[in-house]
Amino acid sequence: DVRPVSDRAQAYLGKTNSPEQLRLLQKLSSQSQPMHENCRLSVNLPAYKEGANISKALEEYTIKQIDPKTGRPLDPTLFEINILLNRPNDGVSYDRATEQSVLAFKKAHPEYRINLVRQTFSFNGKPVMGEIYKTAADLAVYRNQQRPNENQNKARFP
Repeated sequence: DVRPVSDRAQAYLGKTNSPEQLRLLQKLSSQSQPMHENCRLSVNLPAYKEGANISKALEEYTIKQIDPKTGRPLDPTLFEINILLNRPNDGVSYDRATEQSVLAFKKAHPEYRINLVRQTFSFNGKPVMGEIYKTAADLAVYRNQQRPNENQNKARFP
């Protein structure tokens, strides 16, 4: 396929997502700062009740990442981390510990692009990890389509 990458990404999103799913991607993306123009990797971490562990995971993906060529930390504009905080549909529990841990890490390390995305993931009344992972992957493609870049077009969704 010789079409530009943005055209292929646009076709993929349109082919594999219903209009409702595309609106969900737009809603989830709107909760985050725009993807940096230098960003080459979007790490998506679904999380629920990870308050005790999420800071360590964020350290592994940020502070501890060293450029093998220079021995220095990676340029923080080259990647982003999206924490997809699942808000359960039971109407009772809400994962404040994970949210607070992510917000504290962001405050301590503002150089990193860490986005906290809050959403109740419920497919047919229950969370299904495969659907959450697909939504996370499609969110990265959608966010890439949304960033201004002279080499690609913006996504054109309803």
